[in-house]
Amino acid sequence: MFDLDTKEYFRDVFKTTGWDKVYKKGETINMEDNPGDYIYFIIRGKVVYIMHDDAGTDRIVLLLDDGDIFGEVEMFADEQNRVTSETLEYSVLKMIPKGDFLHLLKENNDLSIAVVKSLANKLGRLVQNLETLSFDNAYRRVAASLLMIYDRYGKRQGNGYTGPGLRLSMEDICRMAGVGQAGASEVLNEFAGLGVLQGSDGFYTIERPEILRQWAKPAAGKRIL
Repeated sequence: MFDLDTKEYFRDVFKTTGWDKVYKKGETINMEDNPGDYIYFIIRGKVVYIMHDDAGTDRIVLLLDDGDIFGEVEMFADEQNRVTSETLEYSVLKMIPKGDFLHLLKENNDLSIAVVKSLANKLGRLVQNLETLSFDNAYRRVAASLLMIYDRYGKRQGNGYTGPGLRLSMEDICRMAGVGQAGASEVLNEFAGLGVLQGSDGFYTIERPEILRQWAKPAAGKRIL
């Protein structure tokens, strides 16, 4: 049971409950209106957790995709979650009412284990993302953030990888790396000049991750931006 694929398991166990809702890219999922009333299952698409600091800056601290669930923290926590959920692309989510979810938990002990495993995986990714935001310069933060996306979504093909099926805007990269737009623009322009990235219509795709790995090392980076 502990080695199960939680995404496929959730897809199977939730297929006959709840209802589907379509979200456009950049749309906020208003859990604040009904905190803890629903579990959300991502049928298709990508959802980010955004944290707002005291200076009013947004930071993407977690990225979820097909097969992930969210909303379980709000369902069981005593305090309201301080993050906002937003779609990073066109997404289809299944909304599962609290009563239905609790009934499934009661009837299916394996679901409890799957939820705990999912939470543990998300916590590990969250810690890694927060560590990236602590890096001392913009080059490292941007490189490490892009690599996390590439390593998670890149597809093996022959002896290498194709780029991930996700185009990132300047705003997306700024919010993931915790870098201002001017600093991010300078870093991205340099990475593009090195052939690391390819830019088109304001979006970027990763072409040479091996160079990004060099920039993400502790000694890399030119200056704090």
